[in-house]
Amino acid sequence: MAKSILNHAEKILERLCSWFSSNPVEDFYLVQLKRTTFGQYAPFPLVAFPRDDIAKEMDGEKWQQLCGMLGHEIAHFCFGAVLESSPQVQWLSEGFAQYMSLLILEEFYGTYILKTKLYDYIESLQKVEQSEQAPLCNIPIDHPHQPMLVRRKGALVLHMLRQEIGKDGFLSLLKALINRYQGELITTETFNRFCEDKLDVIDVSGFFECYMMAIQPYGWDHVAEEVPFVKAVMFDLFETLISEFDIEYPGIEEAGKALCIDGDASKQIYRSFQIDRYTGKIGGFAAAIRRVVEILGEHVPPEKIRLLYQEHRQAFAEHLSNIDPRI
Repeated sequence: MAKSILNHAEKILERLCSWFSSNPVEDFYLVQLKRTTFGQYAPFPLVAFPRDDIAKEMDGEKWQQLCGMLGHEIAHFCFGAVLESSPQVQWLSEGFAQYMSLLILEEFYGTYILKTKLYDYIESLQKVEQSEQAPLCNIPIDHPHQPMLVRRKGALVLHMLRQEIGKDGFLSLLKALINRYQGELITTETFNRFCEDKLDVIDVSGFFECYMMAIQPYGWDHVAEEVPFVKAVMFDLFETLISEFDIEYPGIEEAGKALCIDGDASKQIYRSFQIDRYTGKIGGFAAAIRRVVEILGEHVPPEKIRLLYQEHRQAFAEHLSNIDPRI
């Protein structure tokens, strides 16, 4: 377990180094604390985290959570240690580290995870009354929503900047920022001037004025333009209704029986890689069936799986055809 976690951390550091063409540390250490809660921190060159961050049995979701945590804390080696900032502008360390953790998750688990996290951030920030917010560039440490605002709002604003200049342009910008100001204390104004000098494809002054200096509602739709989760959730719920209440709908148990393999075992295996199915690592019902067959060590002709998949789609299509077009 310990070796796997260290390998995970090394891969994260390697990816950050590849983006910024610099290695902020020769060696770093992971420290698992005896306490069970109260967050993580990265006193350079350590990454310290509570005991419960590592479960006795690490499933796909736990590894993903650990990856996000390590991505955030290791990113502090760049944004917090190499590039220093004042406690009054913690978005420059916490916001950057939070968005780096999202980029790491996107790199290792796919764009779906990035979109899911962004959508969660949007929802949580919309619950904070405008009167209880503060300009991103000046959120006091004692502000009641400070931890969430500097991390989540900071990450969302950086994502909006990425949308304006593209992912490659965004990473190149951060690489140049680190090379120019490493070892120095930076401010929001420093970052603003640097962007004005490097970017000629957007109105940098307008962007900073709107999203960092002001409190007015942010353009959340701009961030969420590629996050059509409400439609996806409704569609998934509809499919669930079909699979639960249509006794003739060919679900995973019926598929197992049709293929002459253990239906109960098929169902258990199918559920075990739920995260992989939801995040797109396993693409669709037919691919999932092939994985189940492979794990069970059975031999089923591909043609048989293809026909079963067609029956599955046909059964679903019959229900869809009865939906009122206005819906």
